[in-house]
Amino acid sequence: MARIVEESRVDWTAAGELFADRTARDALVAESLAPRVAQGGLSLADLKASALAGGRMPGASGVVPFAALKLFRSLLSRRALGYSAMARAASTSGEINRQVGDFNLDVVADSDAIFLVIAPVADKVPTSITLLGEDGRIATIELPEPIGESIQIGLVDDGGALGMARQLINDPLTSIFIQ
Repeated sequence: MARIVEESRVDWTAAGELFADRTARDALVAESLAPRVAQGGLSLADLKASALAGGRMPGASGVVPFAALKLFRSLLSRRALGYSAMARAASTSGEINRQVGDFNLDVVADSDAIFLVIAPVADKVPTSITLLGEDGRIATIELPEPIGESIQIGLVDDGGALGMARQLINDPLTSIFIQ
């Protein structure tokens, strides 16, 4: 990406190129979404609004169209307190540990439940977590207040966001956004 501001000077050429690139990208995504929008699917504006709202999808969709995945992931990462594109290495034990920005996220599997344990950073207390699978499936869940030194939440197969999060959290290619 071109550097737009350097030492209090604005490079208007670089700014114009960046604007043109973003406008072209949005036009391509909107064009590829057009058939879905005609059938009642989400428009580009809906997807951008959802990303700016921390990944909360309008309606009951729960899936980001493939054509908009990169844009959606980019918008979410800019608003997140912590972001992890994918796991760095596979886990061999029953626990999964991921570094999500400054946050440490542990996934602890019990015999019939999965728990997320997030260690908040001193001045950053997250309120939600969004999981975005490489296939576009998405789950955003509200986080409870910290208890002691961590935030803990159980992921149960409820057929909603918690169930989707339970499926996505074990996939090392799932992007995680902590807001």
